[in-house]
Amino acid sequence: MTNTLVSPEPTKQNLNKDKVDINGKPMLVGTQNYYTLSWDLDQYRGIKADNSQITQGFYFVDDYPEEALLPNETAIQFITSDGKPVSGVTVKSYSHLSEAPKTLQEVFSKRNIQPKGAFQVFMPEDPQAFYENYVTKGENITIVTPMTVLDSMLNSGKSYENVAYQVDFGQAYETNTVTNFVPKVNPHKSNTNQEGISIDGKTVLPNTVNYYKIALDYNQYKDMLVTDDVLAKGFYMVDDYPEEALTLNPDGIQILDKAGNRVSGISVSTYASLSEAPKVVQDAMAQRQFTPKGAIQVLSADDPKAFYEIYVKTGQTLVVTLPMTVKNELTKTGGQYENTAYQIDFGMAYVTETVVNNVPKLDPQKDVVIDLSHKDNSLDGKEVALNQIFNYRLVGAMIPNNRATALFDYGFKDDYDEKRDEYNGVYRSYLMTDVTLKDGSLLKAGTEVTKYTLQQVDTENGLVSISFDKSFLETISDNSSFQADVYLQMKRIAAGQVENTYLHTVNGYVISSNTVVTSTPEPEVPAPNQPTPPQPPIDITEPPVPASVLPNTGEHESLLDLIGAGILLGTAYGLKKKEEK
Repeated sequence: MTNTLVSPEPTKQNLNKDKVDINGKPMLVGTQNYYTLSWDLDQYRGIKADNSQITQGFYFVDDYPEEALLPNETAIQFITSDGKPVSGVTVKSYSHLSEAPKTLQEVFSKRNIQPKGAFQVFMPEDPQAFYENYVTKGENITIVTPMTVLDSMLNSGKSYENVAYQVDFGQAYETNTVTNFVPKVNPHKSNTNQEGISIDGKTVLPNTVNYYKIALDYNQYKDMLVTDDVLAKGFYMVDDYPEEALTLNPDGIQILDKAGNRVSGISVSTYASLSEAPKVVQDAMAQRQFTPKGAIQVLSADDPKAFYEIYVKTGQTLVVTLPMTVKNELTKTGGQYENTAYQIDFGMAYVTETVVNNVPKLDPQKDVVIDLSHKDNSLDGKEVALNQIFNYRLVGAMIPNNRATALFDYGFKDDYDEKRDEYNGVYRSYLMTDVTLKDGSLLKAGTEVTKYTLQQVDTENGLVSISFDKSFLETISDNSSFQADVYLQMKRIAAGQVENTYLHTVNGYVISSNTVVTSTPEPEVPAPNQPTPPQPPIDITEPPVPASVLPNTGEHESLLDLIGAGILLGTAYGLKKKEEK
């Protein structure tokens, strides 16, 4: 008599709904692992066993990861090798080994097998019938147990594994272990200038273009296998831009792959609210409780399957650039604006960082004063005597530090009443805040900076324009604040009410100041034959001008040339106009 040593070799397969092997592949929440267990009974063909051996039972134990998967016990299938259904087999779930049948506990204890948590047990309702119908006939049985990836695994990046055990006649045999992981998708958003330098959190000036860059992260989808129904949900990017602060530039949108090549097959749409967007976008956002604040810009793949094969399955990262221009009207009030984007893949949404920027309130002010030493004694709304020398004070806007872009334009344009005010080109300009230059030198508040300005005068039409030399503005550090004022020296030459407003320019954007009003009464007519009493002289004391030190700006010679040319005060220009008249 010859005895044959029996050593079953149960196996475990990890398949998707299409019966494609997905072992080791990334899995999406809501999708299913169809674990396929092979109960290897072939080697028992013709075996003779007594009742004591049969009563030890037949079991197939699946030690599934309950923290990651939810079994669907109603969809479990038991099939013979020739495709026929197996009857008389039931399934029970246990949270701990101590709850399982005693005979199974003893077998596991003998083999030092300890399930990690919950497990499924497939066992015949009648061991004797199972033995006769399947075991002695060597009929292999396939068990298909589908399990769904839990929502709690979303974007976790966690792996999970599954192993099973075949138990026959009091002996346990282990299957291979299969694994999967849930991708951790990390889209990123930043705000850059035209050179690609980050301007996140910085102050933006008028006409600034925000180049928002969104990195769409498909890295962990590499080699993923998905079913057609999942693929049909498509690929989207949603940008929740602040429409109250920014104007879209759809023609400037650019999408590049990791090699710097342009990505085609992407459509761009704008919606006033999420409720107008495609249903799959609405559902994905609602599932994560993401709520855009208003209008959204949506990018979508025209052909999801082609996009998946070229970019997603290969684990690429795509960079989307969305240019948006600051609405200059926001400078009237100033304020903060923010921008967030969302990556939507296979019906699931992932959020980027929120980037924030600030727009300063640009509030130029106009005043009327006798001179610099009386700058706190406003003549606005008051009388100015005939032939009085006085100054219009033009206070420029405060330009904050930590700027996203350089200050390249800072100017004043005054349309004065040439019939009542006479201007001979005399003006002064002073800093109102400490200014740090790029070379590290400091210009203190109160420093006269007239020499860094240019003047244009049209006395016939009462127009004077004063602007800071661009070469000087280029020397100012973007991390320094800047503000300057200008004093225009005037002489009141006629009676009447005089209104005056000036236009202030910051980086090409023109803002109007407040309007100041002064009045000059008609001179008293002396009585006949009465000599005109002598008028006391008007005492105008010009304050001492602070010494100005030319900073080491790199434009030393050009600025000295400006000074040498007489542009320092514009006085010679005014005198020349008089001589020509």
